[in-house]
Amino acid sequence: MSRRQSSKPSSPDDVPSNIAYGNRSPLSPQSTLNVPLMMRERNVEAAMMKPPTTGLYSSVAASASNLSLSSRADTLVGHAPPGSVTSKYMLTPDPSKWGTNVYLNVPEPDDHLHNPDPRRDRLNDAGGSVFNPRALVNLGCLLILALALTGLFAVYPITDSFLRKTDTLGGYNLGGINASGQVPEITGNFALIDKDTPKSAYTHISLEDGSEWDLVFSDEFNTEGRSFYPGDDPYWEAVDLHYWGTNNLEWYSPDQVTTRGGYLNITLEKTPWQRLDYKGGMIASWNKFCFTGGYFVANVSLPGSSKVHGLWPAVWSMGNLGRAGFGASLEGMWPYTYDTCDVGTLPNQTFPDHTPHLATVDGDKDHGYVLSYLQGQRLSACTCPGESHPGPIRSDGTFVGRAAPEIDVFEAIINDHVGYVSQSGQWAPFNYKYVWKNTTENLHILSEETEFNTYIGGVFQQCSSGLSKTNQACYEQDGGCFAVYGFEYRPGNDGYILWTNDNEPAWKMYGAGMGPDDNVQIGQRPVPQEPMYMIINLGISPQFGGVDFEHLKFPATMLVDWVRVYQHKDHHNIGCDPPDFPTRDYINTYIEAYTNPNLTTWVDDYKQKWTEVGCVESHTFHRWSEVARSMVSREWPKVVLINKMEVHKKTMSALKLYPNPLELRFENLPIPEISHPDDAIIKVILAGLCGSDLHAYRGLEPFDVPYVTGHELVGVVVSLGESFQKAATGRPELYSTLKVGDKVVSPFTSSCGECRPCRIGFTARCVHSLLFGSPHLPGAQAQYIRIPHAGGTLFRIPQDDSLLGTEPVAWIRTSDASLILLADILPTGYFATLQAIQHPNLAYAFARKAFPVIPDFVNAFVTGGEAIKVQEDDAKLAFAVIGLGPVGLCALVSLVELLGLSGTSNFAIVAVDLNEARRAKAEAILTALGPTPGGVIRVVSLEDAPNVSKELSGGLGCDAVLEIVGNNSALQLAYELVRPFGVISSVGVHTHPQFPLNGDALYSKNVSLAFGRCPVRSIFPYCIELLMSRQDIFSVGGVAGLIEGIVPFDESSVKEAYRMFNEGKCGKVLFQMPSE
Repeated sequence: MSRRQSSKPSSPDDVPSNIAYGNRSPLSPQSTLNVPLMMRERNVEAAMMKPPTTGLYSSVAASASNLSLSSRADTLVGHAPPGSVTSKYMLTPDPSKWGTNVYLNVPEPDDHLHNPDPRRDRLNDAGGSVFNPRALVNLGCLLILALALTGLFAVYPITDSFLRKTDTLGGYNLGGINASGQVPEITGNFALIDKDTPKSAYTHISLEDGSEWDLVFSDEFNTEGRSFYPGDDPYWEAVDLHYWGTNNLEWYSPDQVTTRGGYLNITLEKTPWQRLDYKGGMIASWNKFCFTGGYFVANVSLPGSSKVHGLWPAVWSMGNLGRAGFGASLEGMWPYTYDTCDVGTLPNQTFPDHTPHLATVDGDKDHGYVLSYLQGQRLSACTCPGESHPGPIRSDGTFVGRAAPEIDVFEAIINDHVGYVSQSGQWAPFNYKYVWKNTTENLHILSEETEFNTYIGGVFQQCSSGLSKTNQACYEQDGGCFAVYGFEYRPGNDGYILWTNDNEPAWKMYGAGMGPDDNVQIGQRPVPQEPMYMIINLGISPQFGGVDFEHLKFPATMLVDWVRVYQHKDHHNIGCDPPDFPTRDYINTYIEAYTNPNLTTWVDDYKQKWTEVGCVESHTFHRWSEVARSMVSREWPKVVLINKMEVHKKTMSALKLYPNPLELRFENLPIPEISHPDDAIIKVILAGLCGSDLHAYRGLEPFDVPYVTGHELVGVVVSLGESFQKAATGRPELYSTLKVGDKVVSPFTSSCGECRPCRIGFTARCVHSLLFGSPHLPGAQAQYIRIPHAGGTLFRIPQDDSLLGTEPVAWIRTSDASLILLADILPTGYFATLQAIQHPNLAYAFARKAFPVIPDFVNAFVTGGEAIKVQEDDAKLAFAVIGLGPVGLCALVSLVELLGLSGTSNFAIVAVDLNEARRAKAEAILTALGPTPGGVIRVVSLEDAPNVSKELSGGLGCDAVLEIVGNNSALQLAYELVRPFGVISSVGVHTHPQFPLNGDALYSKNVSLAFGRCPVRSIFPYCIELLMSRQDIFSVGGVAGLIEGIVPFDESSVKEAYRMFNEGKCGKVLFQMPSE
């Protein structure tokens, strides 16, 4: 093992030479340093603290010989080769040569810190308290320092972890969570601008002013197999629900949406799913990506064919405060775009006294001509301070009006085998008659392929829309090319919207067109200022253009090549939670309304209170503070009840039809109360099940809120409004006959009795008419019902043998079951007959003179000498009755009776139905009616109807056809059976939007059409004697009895009756209400 050589010299050879280190003598190996221990220790300390001065080296070098022991020590310690590191830090062992005095007897400046001084320290040495001011200050400083460190390194990180909000432009992902609570894995191509978007598409030149706009979002859908289930995509999410609001026939499912072949694929299949017959898809960027202002554009290949109608593809946008398909989030929000505090924010756009008057007339003809059925703007500018509202708040403390407006890129539709797109904006509140200021300054048609859409609105929306012919090759089955559709817009009162079709400008509207309307006392509706999100869907619904079930081919797929959004280069505004129109906090507060599609209403389902309003005064809203709370709570001003019959309970059994999905529910509801002076409350004795009830039950009539069903009833008056005491109307006789305890029959529609249509007998089209058993008026399949305009609606049943001065009739012996037939089916059948036999084209048979002749005015146009006399054989009338359900049987009986009363015996009737049981019932009723001398009646199937009609009419066809069914097949059969110059009288409820008979068909046979709803209240007197005289037919049970039976009003019995009636296994059924 080698040893390290000692650094200590042991021989002369080991000592450095004189040349190297100067003229010195070597040290003796045995020598020691005669230096005190303390001095040596202090030398070491001094050497460590500072380098020696140069003076030390010079003094040592001056000594050339006769060195003492101490001088040798100096040489060892103090000398080293000049310029070396050692030489800079070595000190002589003599402290006196260091340049300072370090002896013990010499005081140093710091001695007072460690040397005792009894005089100085006597107070401390005597003891004392440690809690003196200085100690407290010291401890306080330490405490503050400890708290500061704890806050910095513990409290702050924890607090920041909980409160940190990543800026995701209002979305929940890309650093946050999405609406489903899931964190997506952000990998691949998920930037706001798709990496596959070509650079040439990074700018857009405004179609309005030629300015340059930047691309702010794009999706090219090139990644294969993308999933749009909740949480799987940062910008889009597919819904899983039934879109009941537009009566869709499909269920929207996320597995119907994916990317394939470089396109977004949305597929509609005819496959049972979730109790529906079809399965489609919808995706949206709700709460993920939104934009305010800009150009929203998509390149699309439409599904199906341009020659077959029925599919409903759409690309559109909506304000982020409402989520499409989630009803509770939309109630009171869609389609408002309004920031004024006035009557436009109220339910029905009216004050409680039904003013302004023009908001109650000239509106939707299918809903009593009222203007609006909207519930009112939930987040209006009238909202009281402190109420739940997303803001913002103005400097005067009032809220900005907020909502969920809609602008559509397109909704595709087929008309007459030609493809079109409807490109629209939806608005609320509404103009008078839904007519916006579409002057030449505000409306510009920019393409020869575009025309102004004739649909302008209804009780749930006002629409500004253009209808543009599409590129007919850009359909899945017609070539499969792609066409570019979009809209460019600027928000605000001075804004505009410009739509494009096939990459060309189609039409444009300016914000001034939605300016104030003094007729209905509303203000400006701005071009939507809310952050808007994107929606793409493919569905099917009879509500939009009808459905050609026979020719549609499934599956059908809509392809989207890309979606892009541009904004002005100086006005970028993307994100779902912008500072001036925030949404995030409000949505988070009511997140269930935005994530639970089964909550269809804000108050009834979600159990939230309507925002309190009425705290804002303005010159146009001066009456608001007096009536606001009663209006918003859906209550009218207090009314006076007279002669009220005591009711011993507060709730009742009722049958409700729900839209999502279609379902009957037996429920316990509050008994209705008087809400208007003209009202009456009726305790129902019997309620009827009608064929019209089946239209909604089968999903053929769209509705968006559940309602109490039924429109046929006989009952007893239990309370009346104040009008019946004062008779305070223009026709006091209407309110002087009814009293509590009267038995009454109600028509299936209400009628005021005072408007001009009512005064001349057209009560079915009363300006205030409402249909019982609809979303707008609760029906009769309940223990109690409220009757509006009761004086003009109800028919009182006398309790003796007289009827308003007519000949005595046996009312007392008439059953309630017979009386209920007066509510609908008997008057409707009678009306179908009257429309036919009173038509001028049939007058020749009754007057025995050729056309043009009118009964009772035989010589009005042709003098007796000039008129052509009709021969007996030519005076024979031929009729057909299509549909032998309860109404059809009433029409058949009415026709036979009226022909008999007219003295006409030369006639033929063909009664047609596809159901064998119904044909058998018709045969039994005809047998009960007895022989008809000279008349021939045949009951036949659909297949035999054409041949039998020709046989009985001499080959010409029927003079009149009574069409009772209410569908296109029945209308087409009616046209086939009718003769030239014949009449088709139709009282069926037609829900199919495509009319099967065009103008050329009607012209070629000179066919007259008489369509519509029966004015039941006016027909009552004409049906009464027929009802009284034929109790063998208008009765319950028996071979010829028109009423099949009466069942108790309980859940199982009612639902079974609906099922059997729907399947054609039973006839007319009544529900017997339970006794108290």
